Amino acid sequence: MIKQSDLKIKLEVGEKKRITDNYGLCLIVQGTKNGTTYKFFSRVSYKGKRVEKALNTSSLSEAREIALKRYNNIKSGVDPDVDSSIPIFKVVATEYFENLKKNTITTHTYKSYMGVLNNNVYPIIGDYPITNITPSIVLEKVINPILDKFNSLDLSYKLIVQVLDYAIVKYPNLSISNIYAIKKLLPKKPITKHYASLTDGNIADNLRFIFETCQVVQSNKTRLLIELSFYLLLRPNEMVNIKIENIDFEKSLLFVPETKTIKDGEGFYIPLSSQAMVIISKVIRTKLNIANPYLFETRVKNSLEHYNSQVLTKFFVHNGLKGVMTAHGIRAMGRTWMEQQNIKFEVAETCLSHRVGNSTVNAYRRTDYLEERREVMQQWSDYVYDAIQNYSII
Repeated sequence: MIKQSDLKIKLEVGEKKRITDNYGLCLIVQGTKNGTTYKFFSRVSYKGKRVEKALNTSSLSEAREIALKRYNNIKSGVDPDVDSSIPIFKVVATEYFENLKKNTITTHTYKSYMGVLNNNVYPIIGDYPITNITPSIVLEKVINPILDKFNSLDLSYKLIVQVLDYAIVKYPNLSISNIYAIKKLLPKKPITKHYASLTDGNIADNLRFIFETCQVVQSNKTRLLIELSFYLLLRPNEMVNIKIENIDFEKSLLFVPETKTIKDGEGFYIPLSSQAMVIISKVIRTKLNIANPYLFETRVKNSLEHYNSQVLTKFFVHNGLKGVMTAHGIRAMGRTWMEQQNIKFEVAETCLSHRVGNSTVNAYRRTDYLEERREVMQQWSDYVYDAIQNYSII
């Protein structure tokens, strides 16, 4: 330990003494022609390297205070010489997304945000003091390296903007930049390519064409998955995530805890047509592992996992329908039929678990059109079954 009396040690020219203290603090006492000198140094390890800094003070108490701050920064995973009174970007972002944003978005969206932040943002500017985030730094260090990845680039920019906007409100006494100016320098969004779907021409003929192709499928369970996908119009990932405990057989309802557009915890009810109920019953009777909670259990023995969400897409690809039909295209066919039947827009969109209107509109719309959707989904299921009954597995 360094003592106050160590600052009064007298050494001959050329003599040198090193005294250590807590938190990486050390005192170098050295004899020179002009007398004995006393210099404080702080030595810490950061990202595998020893970082030494000469402290511009002759006060032991002040030197200890600085050394402690550097040590605490290291423990927090922060650059040791960052002003600890100014939060770093990652700390502010974590506070914003965990405390404010997480409860307003779906788990799927939250995971997407975290993926972009962890891959494209935090490794680059995560340790930067929030006051050091400038448009030029974001453009040079975050945006330019991913110019060929528009989705990651666009989301990275938007997330950084959100964090900085939050910081401006949270820390009004700090000088924090906004980076809106670089929006003009970002590449334009590429033209959206919609999922392939047989929506042109007569939908009944297209359905027959698809299910005629389905006859090559050897697995009855996969054929049941394909047919049920048409009756439910769920997204592929939602289809394979169906749990038996979420099926109400008395009311013919399926509870989906989360969809792409409906946040975790709110959930969404899907009315089950008579055809859908028959298929669900068939699938349950073929279950191999009663402990597996999923309707479409994986074929792996004793596994508690579900079918891969790519099963449907791979089926279309492997049977000559690549670029013609996709799993998402099933939903497009159903939505096209509803439009042809002049189904009310809000009801049709809700059948596909789409949000209708902005957050304000939805706050005042106290209905999920369940009874209207029940009628529409039964009509759609009747239409599908009439078209494919020669190929149906039920």
